[in-house]
Amino acid sequence: MQPEKPLEEEIDKALNRQTSEDDTHPSPVDPFRLYAPINPIAEYKLATCYTHLGYSSKARVHFARVEKLREQADPDVRNTIAAR
Repeated sequence: MQPEKPLEEEIDKALNRQTSEDDTHPSPVDPFRLYAPINPIAEYKLATCYTHLGYSSKARVHFARVEKLREQADPDVRNTIAAR
């Protein structure tokens, strides 16, 4: 009888699994990976997921992308964000 894996390992395995020939459903994080480069909300959610899983280095990469997208935003958008 094998010891149970920690919940975090099971979550990480499920989130990062690859789509296989016999399982055509995309990986749970595929939508985030596909849309994150153009969607700061997706980047933020992906960063938050990595933070909760304890992957701070991966989270920092995505938080940095959020900041870069914010910097590239229209000036009116930046002012609205800053005002909040």
